[in-house]
This record gives sequence, C-alpha cells and structure tokens, in this order.
Amino acid sequence: MDKINNALGQMPPLQTITGTWYAIQCMPDIATKEVLNIGVGVEIDGKAYVRLLDLFDRVECLYARDMVFHAELACAMTRDSIMSQGFTEDINHHIRCDKRGFTQGESVDQILNRLYDAVVSLGKLRRTE
Repeated sequence: MDKINNALGQMPPLQTITGTWYAIQCMPDIATKEVLNIGVGVEIDGKAYVRLLDLFDRVECLYARDMVFHAELACAMTRDSIMSQGFTEDINHHIRCDKRGFTQGESVDQILNRLYDAVVSLGKLRRTE
C-alpha cells in the first residue's frame, strides 16, 4: 500500500483551467425566431477563445445549398467580432453570445471540444449510407 501512496504522491497535480462559457447562437430568419447554436466560446483570464461550426452539411439539409454561404459568412464574422471585441450579448440582430456560466477543464481545447460536442448539434458528422 505504501508503494501506491508513494507513486500517487509523486504525480504532479492536474492543472485546472476555469472560465466562463458562452453558446454562440444564430437566428437565420428573424420572422420565425428559430435559434441555432453555431459555436461555443470561453473567456479565461480576460481572453476569448471560440470554436465555431466548420461542417455545413446539416445546414444544407435543413435549409438549402444557398444557406451554406450565409452560415460560413456568419461564422467568419462572429469569430472576427469576438476576437476583436470579446463576448457581447448581441453581435448583431442575427447573432448573439448567450452567457451560460462557469466551466473548467484541463485545457482550452478540451473545454471547447467538450462544450461544442454537447451544444452544437449542427456540427456533428452526417451519417452516410
């Protein structure tokens, strides 16, 4: 038992990163008020990090091929806005950052990937048969 305790005592403690996370949402049609999660972001020590939709197959399935261009443009514009101004509730009348609260993890990438997989359903690979 002493060997196990000694081995565990020699392991370095895990560094935990903490911050505030956001769901990045897009309302493609103001008339219907439908809201889509197009990404996630986290603010750690005053610095913004984001992961936005990069697969647009599901957008094409839901809407049309024409909508893919608009979704790509919305993601690019959102990234630029957040990187230059931080997270603001309303980036414009189509895109907003919904503050969700506390998050933590081993790294920024681990946090972003976990949140993205949980929140951005449009980002999942489409099953082909």
